[in-house]
Amino acid sequence: MADSFDPRPRVGPVMPRWPWLHRRAGLSLGQGLAMLWVSIAVVALTLAWTVWSLSRQGAEALVRTAVVRVGAACAEMVAAQARAAQLSVADAPAAMEAAIDLALRDMPGVEGGLWQRGRGVVAYAFPTYDGSGIKRDVPEAERERIEALAARAHAAAQALTEVRPGLRETVVLHACPDQAPQPTMVGWTLKRVPTVAAEALEHLTFALGLLLGFVVLSGGWLGWTLTRWGRGLQTLERALSTPPPAAPQPWVPPTGVPELDRLGAALNDHAVRAQRAREQAERLSAELAQAARLAALGRLSAGLAHEIRNPLATIRLKAENALSAPAPLERERARGALQAVLEQSARIASLVDSLLTLTQPFRVQPEPVVLHDWLPAQLHRHAEAAQQRGVSLTCRLEPPWDGASAPPVCIDPAALSRALDNLLLNALAHTPAGGHVVLQARGESAWLHLCVRDDGPGVPADLLPHLFEPFATGRAGGTGLGLALVREIAQAHGGRVTHQPVQPHGACFCIELPWRAS
Repeated sequence: MADSFDPRPRVGPVMPRWPWLHRRAGLSLGQGLAMLWVSIAVVALTLAWTVWSLSRQGAEALVRTAVVRVGAACAEMVAAQARAAQLSVADAPAAMEAAIDLALRDMPGVEGGLWQRGRGVVAYAFPTYDGSGIKRDVPEAERERIEALAARAHAAAQALTEVRPGLRETVVLHACPDQAPQPTMVGWTLKRVPTVAAEALEHLTFALGLLLGFVVLSGGWLGWTLTRWGRGLQTLERALSTPPPAAPQPWVPPTGVPELDRLGAALNDHAVRAQRAREQAERLSAELAQAARLAALGRLSAGLAHEIRNPLATIRLKAENALSAPAPLERERARGALQAVLEQSARIASLVDSLLTLTQPFRVQPEPVVLHDWLPAQLHRHAEAAQQRGVSLTCRLEPPWDGASAPPVCIDPAALSRALDNLLLNALAHTPAGGHVVLQARGESAWLHLCVRDDGPGVPADLLPHLFEPFATGRAGGTGLGLALVREIAQAHGGRVTHQPVQPHGACFCIELPWRAS
C-alpha cells in the first residue's frame, strides 16, 4: 500500500446522460411565445404598409392622379407645339403629331391632340396605345366632348378639366390653350381610369384592413396572454421557492390561468402525497431502526453468551477437577483451579468493561496534543510485544506534523490512545514474524488521518460486512469488541474509521478526524 493511501471513495464530475439534448435545449415557452408575438408584429406592419399602398390606388386616388397627369401632359404637349412653331413647320400635320408623340411618350394611358378654331382637331396621337403601333385616329365617341371642351378653353383662355364617371371607367378630359396673347391652338389630353379594378382594389384594401385589425387584436391578445402567463409563472416560482413556514409542504395559490392552476393543483397534490410518503418513510425507518436495534441486541446477546460461556466452562472444569482430586493432589489442583478462576474472571471483567463502554454515551474531552511527541509514545508501549513476535514497528509523520514546530490538534488523548492500542494490538496479532506495522499520521484538507497498516493476511471476505460490529472477529480468543470500540471513539470525535486491504496482502485501518488548530 502507498503511504498516501486515502480509503475514502473518489467521486468524479457527473456528466449528462444525453449531452446533445442539453446543448439543444434552452428555448423557454415565454421566449417561443415572444418570438411568435414579434412575428405577428412584423406581419401587422407588412399588412399596414400594404393597406396604405393599396389605399393610394383607390378610384378617387386614381382619378386625382389622372387629373394631375393629363394636365401636365397637356402643358408639355402645348410647349412642344410652340417649339415646333418656331421652326416654321407648325401647320404640318406630321410636325404636330411628332410634338404630341414627344410630349406623351412617357405618359402611359394618356392620349391627346391639337384643336384649332374653325378646323377642329388638326392632330392626334396615342403613343402608349396597346396595339401594334401608334394610334392616329381620333376616338369618335369622345370627339364631340373634346371639341366642346377645347372651344370653352379657347373662349376662356384657360385650362379646363372634365371628369365623366362611367360604369366601367371614368374619362378624364383636359384642354389647355397655348400661351400666345391671342391663342389659336388648344391642346387636349384624355385618360381613361378603370373603375372596376379600382373598386376591386378598394374591396381588397378593406379586406386587408380587416385582416390587419385582426392581426393587431391577435397580437394584443397574445401580449396580454404572455403577461398573464408570466405573472402566473412568477406566482408558481415564488410559491415553490418560498413555501409558507407553517405548511408541511409548498402550497401553490391559484394564478387565474386554468393550465397553470391545474399544474399548481398537481404540485399541491404531489406535495401532499410526498409529505405522506415522508411520514410513512419516517415511520418505516423508525420501525427498521427498532428492528435493527433488536437484531443487534440479539447478536450482542448471542456473542456475550458465547464469550462468557467459555470462561465459565473453564472455571467449572477446573473446580470439578480440584474437587475430584485424590488427597495428595487436592491442594495442588485447588491452587490451579483458583488461578484459572482469577484469569477467567479478569477476562469476563474486561469483556463487561468493553460492553459498558459501547452501550453508554461516550463523551470526549479534547485538549491540544502535539502529534510529533504523542504518537511515537503510543507506539513505544507496544515495542516489547512487537519484539517478542519479531515484528518491526514504524512511526511515520507527514507534513504538517513531521517537525517539532508542528501545530497541535484538539483530541481526547486518552480515548484515542485506547483506540490506537486496539488497532496496534490487532495488527500485531495478525502480522507474522518478520512483518511490519506502520503507524502513520497525515493530513488532507481539514482532516487528520491516523492509520495503522500491517502486511498480515488481511481481513477475511466473509467478515468484511460485519467488521465493526461487536463480537465480529476472525481471531481465535478475540472478543470482537476492539474495532467496535474504535468506531465509537472516532464517531465521538466527529470522524469515522475505515478499512482498506493492502496489496498483495495486509490491512490498513484509518481513523479520520476533523482537524482544527487549538
